[in-house]
Amino acid sequence: MKQKSFSPYRGYGLFLVPGVLAFLTFIVIPFVANIGISFTKWRGVRAPEWVGIENYEKAFSDAVFISAFRNNLTLIVGMTIIPTIIGLFLATFLFDYIASRFGKTVASFFRAGFYLPQIMPVVVAAVVW
Repeated sequence: MKQKSFSPYRGYGLFLVPGVLAFLTFIVIPFVANIGISFTKWRGVRAPEWVGIENYEKAFSDAVFISAFRNNLTLIVGMTIIPTIIGLFLATFLFDYIASRFGKTVASFFRAGFYLPQIMPVVVAAVVW
């Protein structure tokens, strides 16, 4: 007689289906559609006219676009990457220093208190974007 092996993770894949469907519906499909539309000249009323990479050539030859793109990259680095690194450093420091003096529970509380304000703007920006 063959016995079934018990796995504690069996059946959890079904719970991922709503999240995957929502991700596909609200993130992947609009992203792919936007990429497709970016290769056309379309004002939203008539049928789109295929122009290929003309839109990208126009954008990358425009000094205002290049300046705005550079400013956006600076903001991304300055407001997400650097604060996240600082937050991780503080969390590590707190865990090592505070945990040895006051215990792991107090260190975990302070670590979350320092790191959550660093990660929340990134999460909010990702959701809004």
